[in-house]
Amino acid sequence: MKTYIVDYKSTDDFKSIPISKINSARSIMIQIFSGIIDKTFLSKVVKELKDIFPKSKIIGSTTDGEIINEKVTTHHCIISISSFEKTDLKSAYVEDINTKNSFEKGKELSSYLKTPDAKAMICFADGLYTNGEDFIKGTRFENEDVVIAGGLAGDNAKFEKTFVICDDKILTKGAVAIILVNKDLIVKNDYRFGWIPLGKKLKITHAVKNRVYSIENMKAVDAYRHYLGEDTAKRLPKTGIEFPLICLKNGMEIARAVVAKNDDGSLDFAGNINTGEYYQFGLGNIDLILNDLSKLEKKYETNPIESIFIYSCMARRRFLLNGTPLEIAPFTKLAKTAGFFTYGEFFHLSANKNELLNETMTFLTLSESAKVKRNENHKISNDNYNENTEQLTTLKALSHLVAVTNNELEHVNDIIDFEKNIFVQGPVIIFKCKSNEKFDVDYISANVINQFGYSSHDFINKEISFVDIILEKDINRIRRRFRDFMQNDVFTYEEEFSVKTKCSKIKSMSAYFMIDKDPKGNITGFNGYMVDITKRKEIESKFYYLAYHDPLTNLLNRGYFKEKLSPVIKATLKGNFSLALIFFDLNRFKEINDTLGHDVGDKLLQMVASSIKEVIRGEDLFFRFGGDEFVILLSYIKKENIVKNIKNFAKRVQAIFEKPFIINGHKIYSSTSMGASIFPQDSDKIDDILRFADKAMYISKKENLGEIKFHHELQKERNDYTFGQKKEFQGEYLIKDTV
Repeated sequence: MKTYIVDYKSTDDFKSIPISKINSARSIMIQIFSGIIDKTFLSKVVKELKDIFPKSKIIGSTTDGEIINEKVTTHHCIISISSFEKTDLKSAYVEDINTKNSFEKGKELSSYLKTPDAKAMICFADGLYTNGEDFIKGTRFENEDVVIAGGLAGDNAKFEKTFVICDDKILTKGAVAIILVNKDLIVKNDYRFGWIPLGKKLKITHAVKNRVYSIENMKAVDAYRHYLGEDTAKRLPKTGIEFPLICLKNGMEIARAVVAKNDDGSLDFAGNINTGEYYQFGLGNIDLILNDLSKLEKKYETNPIESIFIYSCMARRRFLLNGTPLEIAPFTKLAKTAGFFTYGEFFHLSANKNELLNETMTFLTLSESAKVKRNENHKISNDNYNENTEQLTTLKALSHLVAVTNNELEHVNDIIDFEKNIFVQGPVIIFKCKSNEKFDVDYISANVINQFGYSSHDFINKEISFVDIILEKDINRIRRRFRDFMQNDVFTYEEEFSVKTKCSKIKSMSAYFMIDKDPKGNITGFNGYMVDITKRKEIESKFYYLAYHDPLTNLLNRGYFKEKLSPVIKATLKGNFSLALIFFDLNRFKEINDTLGHDVGDKLLQMVASSIKEVIRGEDLFFRFGGDEFVILLSYIKKENIVKNIKNFAKRVQAIFEKPFIINGHKIYSSTSMGASIFPQDSDKIDDILRFADKAMYISKKENLGEIKFHHELQKERNDYTFGQKKEFQGEYLIKDTV
């Protein structure tokens, strides 16, 4: 493969290249990069090229600047002529392209060019009416390795009319392409960016495809005016290329440049921008653009490269001005280099992932030979570099200043966002209130709506107040404590209370208050924060329940008996009341467990507990002490009626055992032994009362009485009894039959 580059002015410019040798090649690809935006001129050039190179395939584009080795020109016509010995070429075009049909036109163009062994496609499209993103995504091939390169045509930033060329066709509103067919063709592509996002992230609030109507709820033009000034807005779309919008897509920073300004204040971009996405304005950073260019040369010095084609954004040329050759020079040391400055660059990522880029320099390297060759005879002129040393130095300083300032601002914004997420979007509600009767709200964070259902607007405009939502029992306590603290010069305190939300849900809150004073020392109100502790309270309640309840039967347990009985005792002593403690267990319960299993035993305990709950009064307490042992506390019974009431209650309990319990198909007959003691008649110490009732129960079990035994009766009988010795009940057959 050989490439010859001509800065065309007339046919005489072709005399310096070997025309006969080129025409004897297997195929010839000609690319026209014209800064002369004139259809008549372009037709003349194409005709002359066809006369000189009759079997050539021609594609071309109008530009915003041209590249011929390390030189950058404007308003020139640069012609690149590449001859191939092993590669076949096929060209095609589509017409009448617009923003709505760009994807379909891309598919149509690639369908014309589908060819086995294709390795690369160079493609140019109209720069004003093409939705570049839709178009490049439409150009897909079954072979994922087909590299697509090229870009959108330019017209020297006039944004009036662009042209693309395919052989003898000169098209506006069209797209052209040429495909290179050679399974052994060595193809590489790469890109350089160097634009940095700066300023705040801007939300796109209304966009359809590549047309953006509003940014941050401002007309798109007004957003440019607000952030970049009146002059920039007036000069759109030209300045939109220099100040693109940038976001991250597919792991790349993707820029979107303005290509048209509309009468309604909307802007058309080279590619799609979606409603709800966030973008930042971009600015060229000369340090990033020119930094480590020597590394680029080293990266490709071991690659076989015979020709390089550069398709670079117009913004880079306009930003670097005469310093632009600095970025291109490393390529010219590797091979002959040609290209143009575009209104958008086509780039192939991988596996049919094609992207439209802006502000980017893309390049394509080709070689038919695996040998590494270098453009050794080409010498780079230093003239262009020395002209603008001062200008480049200034640009570097400004770029460095912008980059550092932007990084510091991003750091500050990260901190602000962090604090905002915690104190506004997070669970902590910040508030400031007056010290009046209704605690009127001066400020409350916006996340209050997430907790209470009422917005900060509702509170600040007095449509709702804390007095309205804090439960009455709590608001009275808060008012009282607030008055006490003010009188005692306490200026910080914590409080827990419950609120009723807008949807009538009760939530528990924990608040930290700080008293506010004016310069004269007068209390004006308080401020602080609160958090939802509903879940914590639920967990505490669950643990409290487990601490004082038996998990099998949900009855009160021995822990509750020991710690929580004092109020009942005190109330009994104050009035003319007695208190009865009944201790009972289930006869032959161990045999039930051993015979039918612990599951059946547990179910029997549950059924007994449930049945007895139905015969006790609401003021009485029912305990399970463990195993099959139960305690019932009958409270607030007049002293003269105590024995009679205990006997009547015992009969109700005994009646429960007259019928069998049906468990897992078995009819299980059980019975109970019961003992009772009376407070304060038997003793004024609760431990004694419990011990006496336990003793009475075992006497009842030993004597097989089938009725309740009283402690005071035992005293009269003076039976010899050893506490804790237990004789098994010698009752009748336990399990009568099965269901």
